[in-house]
Amino acid sequence: RNGSLSRQDVGNYAVYIAEMVQQLQAPADAAEVGTWVDDVRRMANTPSITMAEYVPYLVGFARDAAVHMRKVVQRLEELSQQRQRRAEHK
Repeated sequence: RNGSLSRQDVGNYAVYIAEMVQQLQAPADAAEVGTWVDDVRRMANTPSITMAEYVPYLVGFARDAAVHMRKVVQRLEELSQQRQRRAEHK
């Protein structure tokens, strides 16, 4: 293999990242992120998709992962602000 990643390796990494993102989501976002993770798994586990066909999919995958992570950060910031407001009103 000359040290390069196989199509399966790349798919496995994509699934790993998607599952990590999924674990960080709030319950309110679980359905939306779950659908995305299912799609990532489906694409990763479709052996008929070549690396050349898979690489363009990874662009969208990376974009979607970033969107989902931004949502995690947004929710954490909102939670922090709520806690700060509560602490100020005690």
